This record gives sequence, structure tokens and C-alpha cells, in this order.
Amino acid sequence: MAGTTVAVLGNVFVIVILSLYTVLDSDTIQGALERIVPNRYGDELRMIERSVGRAFSGFLRIQVTLAAVQVLLTVVVGLLFGCRTCS
Repeated sequence: MAGTTVAVLGNVFVIVILSLYTVLDSDTIQGALERIVPNRYGDELRMIERSVGRAFSGFLRIQVTLAAVQVLLTVVVGLLFGCRTCS
């Protein structure tokens, strides 16, 4: 149970750090990409930025959902095994 709790907290920590980095430096990241990619590929770059934004936001939603499910299952299993050993 402790291992699962540490794993969930680790996942949440990584998600929060990546999210903050992406949100805080999104202008810097986009600016660097716009300087690197030639102007003739501007439309493709914007399409990729939108696709990555959707994928990243979907990833974050799923990770938060998975963390919540893991916490719930850990609590349920802990309560079940805790109750069996008490009686």
C-alpha cells in the first residue's frame, strides 16, 4: 500500500512539474519553434501546436483520472485487508 501511495504521489508530482513548465514557458517554446521552422511551414507549425496542445491536455486529464483511481483502489484494498486482519 505504501509503494502504491509513493508511486501515485510521484506521478502527481511529475504531472504538476511538467504542466507548470509547459504553461509558464509556452511562449518561449513557441517562439523557439517559430525561429527554427521556416516561414513556409507556418500553417503546419500551428496545426502541430494545436495537436500537441490537445494531446497534452488529454494526457493531463487521463493522468489525474488514473491517479484518482489508484488512490481509490488503494484505500478500498487497504480497508478490506485492514478489516480482515482486525477480526
